Amino acid sequence: DCGACVPECPADAIFLDEDLPPKWGEYEALNASLADQWPVLTLQRDPLPGADAALAEASKRAALSLQPGAGD
Repeated sequence: DCGACVPECPADAIFLDEDLPPKWGEYEALNASLADQWPVLTLQRDPLPGADAALAEASKRAALSLQPGAGD
């Protein structure tokens, strides 16, 4: 909620609620529920393999896992 992660995202994929583009609106409620379950990342990591190609994909919903990651 503080916005500190917004400028740190190399893919420009993090938005404050009030800046969320309409095309990503369907993810707002999903993000709210997953944010309570997933660990907070406090360390920057290298991009995952395929990250550059994923930037061009219009829809990534099918690739989204609802299982929390390992965190730091």
